Amino acid sequence: MTAASSQNEMPKQIPAIPPGFGKGVIVYLDQQHWVQIARSRDKGTDTYRRLFDAVEAGKIVVLLSASNYAETWHRGEWQSRWDLARSMWDISRLATLAPLHALLPLETAEAVASRGVTVDPSLNSWSPFGFGVNHAFDSITGRLTLVESLEDDGEPAIPVPVDQMDDDVKQLLSSGEVAYEWASLAGFHGDMRKLTIDGQTHHRLGTAFAKSENDMRELIKTRKPGIRLSTALSGAALFDIWDALCLGLQYSGLDPNEFLSDLAASGGREAVEEFVCSLPAYGVFHRLRTLRFENPQKAWTQHDRLDILALAVAGAYANVVVTEKLWSHLFGRIPGSAKKPFVTPSVEDALEFLQI
Repeated sequence: MTAASSQNEMPKQIPAIPPGFGKGVIVYLDQQHWVQIARSRDKGTDTYRRLFDAVEAGKIVVLLSASNYAETWHRGEWQSRWDLARSMWDISRLATLAPLHALLPLETAEAVASRGVTVDPSLNSWSPFGFGVNHAFDSITGRLTLVESLEDDGEPAIPVPVDQMDDDVKQLLSSGEVAYEWASLAGFHGDMRKLTIDGQTHHRLGTAFAKSENDMRELIKTRKPGIRLSTALSGAALFDIWDALCLGLQYSGLDPNEFLSDLAASGGREAVEEFVCSLPAYGVFHRLRTLRFENPQKAWTQHDRLDILALAVAGAYANVVVTEKLWSHLFGRIPGSAKKPFVTPSVEDALEFLQI
């Protein structure tokens, strides 16, 4: 495979599977570093080429997350967006991380199995790694969430059945693999923000997430003396992931209420916290969230939602993570007994670590 020659043309074919898939070092880059890499390509510097060549040689696999897809569409000027998407396409080859919500039931079942409980054998082959937008969003409609109405005043959104989709959505989904994958990553000509196809959804979800976390920030100030922050938050975590937890326990034939009652009876709040932290991706989410709350002056923002959702999965399953300084600092404070990737705010440091 050769690097694409023009960023203003749609690719003509789906990229080949990265030679290192399943054996190479797994690398995750947050959005600001993808922007940096795209600029290095335009300037003719070697950052882009070093990554591209390392993927070609099978040394590394660079994965995209749903957050990368979402933030790329938020880029207004289409030529710049397509340029960025082309670099992401060529280096990642559409290798993607599954989203946290898809992994939670599987991680729950695996955590239960580690306690000696028999689980559905069909779960033995699951992986957080896959290809394309559908895997990144765990949906047959990729990044498009089709609803008849938005969530309002606590009422859930009403999904649209697949057979009742609008004609333009059906056309996109049936436009051919290359066009579908490219449009899902790069978007269309024009300002995607004005089309409000996707941006309003993420803005709304991000704003709601920030409000919820800032409300929690005030609530945890009132916790009883002697209760550690991480322990207090683990109870709230179970409430947040209840549906996924129930699904995961179904694979083991366990009743969720009985399981949690037995868990609490065996070791109280600390046992609940230990279970939450035993879930690989959600354990990273919980630890990062806890550390973020330790600074009461640092309010959560809408952008934090996409960051922490992607970094939770990357922190659990990638070998190298390149992210902004705040999250890199928090990763560095995760207890040493936890499995941690090499995390840095610098692409150059990552390249040096990878020896490429």
